[in-house]
Amino acid sequence: MSETMPRQRLAASFWVLVAGSVVYFIAQGMLFPVLPKYIKNELGGSKFDIGFTVGSFAIGAMIARPLGGMFADRVGRRAVTAVGSLFWAAMVALYPVAGTHGDIPALITVRILGGLGGGMLFVAMAAIATDLSPPDRRVQGFGLFSSSTLIGFAIGPPVGLAILDGHHFARTFTLCAVIAVAPAVSMLFMPDTRPVHAPTARPAIWASLFHPAARRMGLSLLLGGLSYVTFVGFLPDYADEVGLERVGIALTLNSVTNLVVRVFAARFIDRFERRLVAAVSLLFIVSAALTLALWAKPAGIFTAAALNGVGNAYLFASFLAMTVDRVDDSERALAIGSLTVYNDIAISGGGALLGYVATTVNYRGAFVAAACLAACAFVNTILTRRVVAPAR
Repeated sequence: MSETMPRQRLAASFWVLVAGSVVYFIAQGMLFPVLPKYIKNELGGSKFDIGFTVGSFAIGAMIARPLGGMFADRVGRRAVTAVGSLFWAAMVALYPVAGTHGDIPALITVRILGGLGGGMLFVAMAAIATDLSPPDRRVQGFGLFSSSTLIGFAIGPPVGLAILDGHHFARTFTLCAVIAVAPAVSMLFMPDTRPVHAPTARPAIWASLFHPAARRMGLSLLLGGLSYVTFVGFLPDYADEVGLERVGIALTLNSVTNLVVRVFAARFIDRFERRLVAAVSLLFIVSAALTLALWAKPAGIFTAAALNGVGNAYLFASFLAMTVDRVDDSERALAIGSLTVYNDIAISGGGALLGYVATTVNYRGAFVAAACLAACAFVNTILTRRVVAPAR
């Protein structure tokens, strides 16, 4: 634990950024229940069509995150945020047009293009959040900023269904697009946090995707993040196996626990070494996965939901702070974009990998595998060299 010393407050502009992010993620959350209904009811899509179309957003996002980081360092965070926000909103507004005139293939294309805007947007906003957070409050700052996803995803689905009102898809997509420009609007009140000395050389493609400063933390994030993929992806079906009827309560408990820990720990989390925060987070994640595997009862699921929520509260934030501590200001956004790629790999590829384990063994075997991978992430994190952020 570090010595007690005067700490700077988070600036008002930081909270403006968080507000814009909350509204944007409300817009994203609105699509969760509405888009599958649109594909099934309006376009006659199958379960595969729904899954692939919804997930196609990640394809564009994965491509865009490193590019968004590079442009944010060179052109400026505000410009990339505004362009990403407006582009994502425009693509959502085109959903009914694409569906009507090009059916599901056109909708998939628009979703991938929207992923480009959303991927660039998130990286640029994350860079601003770290820029506005003093070095001794980076974990807290990004933890609070990323809470906007939890809040937005909690509010968005019921809002989307209320606007949909059964079948008003065009109206819902239009209103979703309108509120999604909130990050662009918030940039009007944001200071320019672009590095004073922009990078002069263009990084190699490999370094853009997997920045050296992000590789060690990214590997731990990938291995630890697979546990959350199994939790969200397998829990509904696994709950039926153990006799839990209301699995939604467990999912809500997970999100609420995550948010409560972020808020409660915000004032003191940065007093601990980043590596320690990440390691303890991973221990909670290992415990959650093992609880699901070894305690096949409704009580076990609720316990695992709480443990997983605690573990994921500051996992990404601690790895992000460790990455930022290791990179020059001129490549900060690029490194952040690279770190998020590892998270995307966990989400997109991890489900398939552990899904294979669940198919060949069972769900409990998949949870054990996830626990083992998270334990490997713990070891990798402990062995990571400590870097102290300069006080600037």
